[in-house]
Amino acid sequence: MADHDAKYTQPAKVQDSTEQGAATSISTARVDARSIYRYVHKVHHTYTSPFAPDAEYEHPVETVVLGTGFFMACMFFTNHLVTMWAWLYVRLLVTYDSHAGYDLPLSLFRLIPFYNGSREHDWHHQFFNGMYAPTFTYWDELFGTNAQFKEHESKRLAFQEEKAK
Repeated sequence: MADHDAKYTQPAKVQDSTEQGAATSISTARVDARSIYRYVHKVHHTYTSPFAPDAEYEHPVETVVLGTGFFMACMFFTNHLVTMWAWLYVRLLVTYDSHAGYDLPLSLFRLIPFYNGSREHDWHHQFFNGMYAPTFTYWDELFGTNAQFKEHESKRLAFQEEKAK
């Protein structure tokens, strides 16, 4: 691993309420969120170099939560069984594309503005601390959770330009 990537792999230290002096609801929520990540979503991150079948590898709790969200959206926003199956098919294609491990330049999903493709999602699986948006990168842009990815990409592109010379 390159030296400039080493800082990305260091987990952020979670301070407990005794280190902060007083417990706040925000710090409690952060610890709870990290606990949920550690025991639930971390299962999906077992593979740091994802491949398409890895997209479906997750904790049963996450399967229930995501499945409930999918079917609630279908109940409220679709009015025909064919529409639901089409939505399922498109969502699976997007999921498999982002977990493919290949950043295909001619992927039709690249036509979708702000699409979070394989390059972004691979980075998320490798470093765990950014690019959280599952489909659209504008959420990461809005909350600033893409700053380290942007820095990483600028270094990668600079390296490629230097290599091409």
